[in-house]
Amino acid sequence: MNSVQMAAKLYQCRDSAKTLMGDKYKAEIAKFSELIAAQAKRDGCSELSAATDLAAKAGGFGAVYMLAAYVELVEPSEPPNVRVQPA
Repeated sequence: MNSVQMAAKLYQCRDSAKTLMGDKYKAEIAKFSELIAAQAKRDGCSELSAATDLAAKAGGFGAVYMLAAYVELVEPSEPPNVRVQPA
């Protein structure tokens, strides 16, 4: 699988998670994102490495949600709230 195909699969995970979680998506995925960040920090590895490790351990829908959370970490669905200072 090349990197473009891998990215497509990751985005499919995010789309599936959004569909399955509905209105709870943002709050629930934030929990998975925290797990990824904590493991990456603890193990001194990348977020991708932590996410794939956690996804492998979780299996099933947990794996889908973990990979969706990784996508949210690297490219959020919603842009962060950024305040622009007037010039």
